Parts: sequence; structure tokens; C-alpha cells
Amino acid sequence: MGYAQFHVVPESDLWKVESNGRSSTDHNSPAAAIKAAEAEADLVRPSQVIIHGHDGHIDRQQTYDTEPFPPSG
Repeated sequence: MGYAQFHVVPESDLWKVESNGRSSTDHNSPAAAIKAAEAEADLVRPSQVIIHGHDGHIDRQQTYDTEPFPPSG
């Protein structure tokens, strides 16, 4: 099974969250975009948040596996 991917990318003065090659939300700061991407990724596990810098390279990424840690129960 593949991972759903949410990319946080800068574009002009905005930060965008993209999924499946499409922009889903626009944000005024990278922190707000990362928070939105993490919330989306947490809902559709397994998933990844991939954060890009202004140069287009990946700065960091976070993987959300099928089970949250620590497990509930």
C-alpha cells in the first residue's frame, strides 16, 4: 500500500499544501501550512508530509504509519 503524500511548497508569498499534484490549501506562513498538512496526513494514514524549501529541495519529511504512537488502549 502506498503512502498519501502532502507536500508543503512555497509559491510567491504563500505556502501551499499539495496532494496528488493539486493545491489543496494556501497559507501565509510555512508553520501554518505544515500544521494543515500534518492534520490532513493524520487522517489518512499511512501518509507523509514532505516540506520543501524555496530551492525546491526537500528540507524534511514526516511519516504517519497506520497506527498512531503510542497506540490507544
